[in-house]
Amino acid sequence: MSGSRGRAAPTRSRRGFGRLCAYTVPRLLDAAGVTEGTRALDAGTGTGTAAAAACARGARVTAVDAEPDMVRSAATAAPGAVVRLAALPHLPFPDGQLSLPHTALLASGRVAG
Repeated sequence: MSGSRGRAAPTRSRRGFGRLCAYTVPRLLDAAGVTEGTRALDAGTGTGTAAAAACARGARVTAVDAEPDMVRSAATAAPGAVVRLAALPHLPFPDGQLSLPHTALLASGRVAG
C-alpha cells in the first residue's frame, strides 16, 4: 500500500500489540524473578513493553529484535535498556553476559530460559 494509510497501520498495530502484552508483563516478570540488579535479555522485544517494565524494576536489560522498526520503538519505550538489532539464535553477546534470558512471547505467557 502507498500513502499515509499504508504507513499508519503498522504503527497503530504496534501500539495495540504493546497494550495487549502489557497486561501479562507483570506476571511474566514475577515468574522470571526479575528484580533490581537482574541482568535480563528480552529477545524479540517488539515494542519494548517487557524491557521497559523490567527497567522500572531496576533490572539491567538488554533487548533485541530482528526488525529495525521494533528496535527503534523499544529504544523509545525503554530508554534505560540496551537495545540492539539481532535475532535468535545468533546474538552478539559473549556467554555468561546475561543471567536471565527470557523471550517476549507475552500473548502466550511463555517464558523460556
